[in-house]
Amino acid sequence: MSIKGYGPFFKSIRKLARLVLPRFHFEVVPPQKKPVIYVAHHQNMMGPISILAWAKNAVHTWVLSEFTDQKACYHHYVNFTFTQRYGWPQWLAKALAWPISYLVTWLTNSGKMIPVYRGSRKIVKTMQISHEVLLKGEDLIIFPDVDYASEAEETAEIYEGFLHLEKKYYRATGNHLTFIPVYSDRENRRIRLGEDICFTGKESFMIERTQVAQQIRDELNRLSEVEPTQTAYK
Repeated sequence: MSIKGYGPFFKSIRKLARLVLPRFHFEVVPPQKKPVIYVAHHQNMMGPISILAWAKNAVHTWVLSEFTDQKACYHHYVNFTFTQRYGWPQWLAKALAWPISYLVTWLTNSGKMIPVYRGSRKIVKTMQISHEVLLKGEDLIIFPDVDYASEAEETAEIYEGFLHLEKKYYRATGNHLTFIPVYSDRENRRIRLGEDICFTGKESFMIERTQVAQQIRDELNRLSEVEPTQTAYK
């Protein structure tokens, strides 16, 4: 299942992206009768860009909260992205951050993305919004890499906090969430889906959280080594 659709601005940007970016063939998504949390490898923006550009179904994407608020986005670009990460002079960072911050926040809101308040108590808000989305039967996609700037094919350490959505969802519905790993293969221009991963309820939540996180990592790394096929893509 997916959300009803993106806003007009996001749709326009996605159409433009499809014209200028390499085409990625997306593995056929099996029909689901319940909400799914797709977990993908970030790869320094390769994952989000290729997946969101070419996926046919709309999903709610977890995104750093700064990118959903214009002022916070501006300061993030000026004080971190453009200066610390790229080494640009302050005057250039400010000149470009102003228009870009408006475009980025317009894009994330049009794309119905969910703000992630990392390192803040407001992360409770992230979890509540996500929970409500799941209860409506709508899907999420999360890029939990700790080192999101890494371009390595292998998925290393990931944040595990998103797995707490399972606990809340199970209490509300009596059903376990389905987590599906997604890997974007830049070399072969293929986006692959892994095996469904679910909690079992046979162990304590904390024990299973570690196990499920490892299963997701292992499956993402397996997908990075899969040889491309022609029949499973569209």
